[in-house]
Amino acid sequence: MLKIIGRLIGLGKEEMKYNREILIFMLISAFIFFIIGVSHTNEGASFIYANRLKIFLEAKNEKAGVTKEDIDKIIYDYKEAVPVNVREFEINDIKDRVDNYIHQLKNYNNPSLNELIRSMEDAKDTDNKETLIKNLNSIDLREMLNIISKKYITSEKLQNVAKWQENTWLSIMYFSLATLNLFMVIVIKVICDIKLFKRSV
Repeated sequence: MLKIIGRLIGLGKEEMKYNREILIFMLISAFIFFIIGVSHTNEGASFIYANRLKIFLEAKNEKAGVTKEDIDKIIYDYKEAVPVNVREFEINDIKDRVDNYIHQLKNYNNPSLNELIRSMEDAKDTDNKETLIKNLNSIDLREMLNIISKKYITSEKLQNVAKWQENTWLSIMYFSLATLNLFMVIVIKVICDIKLFKRSV
């Protein structure tokens, strides 16, 4: 800025050391500040983090949650173990079926299924047939599985990251820096008569 002031008070161009490289650097800085400012807006944070980081988070969550294929199979196995006509079975038979189903769940060796396994174990912890059936019917299997699905877990993490990234104050600050840099580039270019891009002959 001192050099600009010097130019304004009559110093010659040869005394002005600003060159096109510095100006281009300032122009790039303005662009970078603008991009960072956009990333801190609601729309920018959602776009960048909810889309660009999706693959990264899915890879990171590879061992967390269950896949859609697993969900379909778990529900199918449950319908086989506890059919709609379960009332026709003796209570011990029902308990055996639930035990076998719990064993199948444990075979997945997936910690995400622990809550479902506990729910099944709690449901069969009764010697009353009607209570047992009522407990089993109270378990919303699909809802529990959807909550621990890989898609849901990834979506939740992405939303949390986007909320963390969103910051109106930072957005305004970076937009201001971008505007200031761009303004300085224009002023310096005009005052110092610097050509940003050389035309090839």
